[in-house]
Amino acid sequence: MNPFAGEKVQTTETRILDVSKMLARAIGESTQLQKYEKATENMQANPEAKRRLSEFREAQQKLQMVKQWGGASEKDFTHLEKLQEQLLSNPDLKKYFQAQENLVSMLKELNVLISEKLGYDFANLAKPSSGCCS
Repeated sequence: MNPFAGEKVQTTETRILDVSKMLARAIGESTQLQKYEKATENMQANPEAKRRLSEFREAQQKLQMVKQWGGASEKDFTHLEKLQEQLLSNPDLKKYFQAQENLVSMLKELNVLISEKLGYDFANLAKPSSGCCS
């Protein structure tokens, strides 16, 4: 008589899927993600914060292009630093960046733990093979 008759034997693939769902749920319910989502909502609801962030990102992109062509001056860097100071003087943006930093830190720690168990760099192997992140 088969002791497993009538029982569903879980395959490795099914177990991996179940554990992956548990991990996703745990990340989704984490304090870090919840604080990041709240800070993002607050930042998006603040027109001044959105404007400052947009200005900073635009200046950052322009400076990157100028640097690639070898034309960046001290004035360009000073301008970007001034915009960054203005950016961080906004309470909603400051909370947004802090929450983002905390979330990334938690995810990096999680990657270390998973990588140690697997024996390889989990996050590196999970990246898309092409596109912006390769």
